[in-house]
Amino acid sequence: MIPRGQDSARAVAEEMITRMSVPIEVEGGIIEPRVSAGISTVLGDTDRALDEADMALYRAKGDRGSRLHQFDETIRTAAQRRIRIDSALPTLIERRFLATHYQPIVDMETGRWLGMEALVRWPTDADFNAMEIVESAERLRLMDKLTECMMQRVAVDLPELRSLTGIDLWCTVNVAMNSTTLQRLPEMLQHFIERGSDLEPSDIVLEITERELPADYGKLAALLAGLQLDGYRVAIDDFGAGYSALSHLGRVPFDVLKLDGAFTAGLPVGLDLITLVVELSHGRGALVVAEAVERVEQVRQLRSIGCDLGQGYHWLRPSSVDTLRRLPELARLAAGELTTVRATPIQRF
Repeated sequence: MIPRGQDSARAVAEEMITRMSVPIEVEGGIIEPRVSAGISTVLGDTDRALDEADMALYRAKGDRGSRLHQFDETIRTAAQRRIRIDSALPTLIERRFLATHYQPIVDMETGRWLGMEALVRWPTDADFNAMEIVESAERLRLMDKLTECMMQRVAVDLPELRSLTGIDLWCTVNVAMNSTTLQRLPEMLQHFIERGSDLEPSDIVLEITERELPADYGKLAALLAGLQLDGYRVAIDDFGAGYSALSHLGRVPFDVLKLDGAFTAGLPVGLDLITLVVELSHGRGALVVAEAVERVEQVRQLRSIGCDLGQGYHWLRPSSVDTLRRLPELARLAAGELTTVRATPIQRF
């Protein structure tokens, strides 16, 4: 507690962060502490001040930019949203009430749908987005159950999506990189195959987010390589959003690389870098998906450098199975007959 006002509190917090962030040598290794701080300037109400400072600290911990946050009402609103979602999510997962939407993954040359991405959605109009749902599951240590819930839904929906489109679609499902989920992953996959109608291991693609890749790649690489031998496919999601991204290409086995949407949004800036990533991925026999494609010009640019697949509003927004059932001429849309110029289709996946 510092009784001298906001500026003084910020100065003290910044000095504490600086002093406590000095690298420490521990048993021959170097640990670099990441220190965060939250500030409240409430006067005369200690309990409220501590509560607000704690909420500001939570915001600072989740912010990859600033490590220091001053409390304001937007933080209180965010905290109230977290409480609401955290209180409801366990029941929604247990009772399988969460909704699942699907977005097509499209052959960049032909416009033909090859796969779908399964995306979690809140079942009501409460407007909680997918990131909030995932962050809540992480806080509550329910990521393994959320992953299992999504896989079970996909096992039911994928045969119908194939019937609606007339295409043997595959589907990507995000998998969290925590120990509980990874330990249960083989069991979840077995249940996926058993629950689905005529589904094979190659029908599901396991998405691992590049930002979540652990420093120790050994165990993860061994697990993923074993799953690939069983016929499952692996995708690196949001590639380029984390640190030292290119170094991951030689350490983790993958069949699909999904470029972070920031690359697509920035085009034509960064086209040379995307070209390098495409070439490196192709050298490993993997396909490249450009995410967040919204404009025809982006399709042309990505196609010109050999990017294989695309995903985004240019083709279709994420949609429920019920919405897709009611979509006019869905089969023609999925076949690429209504969107892009015909060309030689991709056969490698």
